[in-house]
Amino acid sequence: MLIGQIQALLELLWSHRIIQTHFKKKGIGISLSHISRIKNSKLGWMKNDSKPIKNGRQSKLKNSDLQRLEKMASKPDPPTQASMAKAPNVSQQVDKWRKFITIDEAWIYLSYTSAKSKVQYLSRDQKRRDLTPSTTVPHPKGVMVWMGISANGVTKPLFVQPGAKINSEYYIQKILMPFLKDDYCRLYPNGDAVFHQDSAPSHASRVTQKFLTDQQVQFLRPQQ
Repeated sequence: MLIGQIQALLELLWSHRIIQTHFKKKGIGISLSHISRIKNSKLGWMKNDSKPIKNGRQSKLKNSDLQRLEKMASKPDPPTQASMAKAPNVSQQVDKWRKFITIDEAWIYLSYTSAKSKVQYLSRDQKRRDLTPSTTVPHPKGVMVWMGISANGVTKPLFVQPGAKINSEYYIQKILMPFLKDDYCRLYPNGDAVFHQDSAPSHASRVTQKFLTDQQVQFLRPQQ
């Protein structure tokens, strides 16, 4: 178990001295030469691998990642070195998506339809004529609502005025400006969020993209 922990720390490019100090704090004495022998035996095994070893720029691990890896390595039955090496990358990927605010509009219909809609779900042994016809209400009463979600919370709903034409001007004045003034600063005080929206004409227009750029808002462009 000790050898596996040392190999895992060597995979993370810990120096021999730091590894020795790490185990010394746990009351485990280990010599630098012993750590070197473990490293050399590991390298000898890796030479038999047909895949080349790529040396690239190493990213700096956060203290939270180091603590997490130390906890994993201290378990009676620690994970494999490959699993431990992937753990910081997974954590960084999760942190990346925590910065996203995803928004969209949707119609909320107020007309009574007995909880039925135009959608029907068919299993393989069913035919459409066997199902209860869906309910369709002509000219249903409804309202369009704009909202966003993120790892830090949700935005407040913004209601589109009935009959309004949602062009770039309306979208900027009635949706984006209130959002940036209130919810954007509340959810991400550091202003480091990434704004994600679909490719609706009012979203993808050059006018809207220029407005977001002028406001120094990071956002995904339609081609992304």
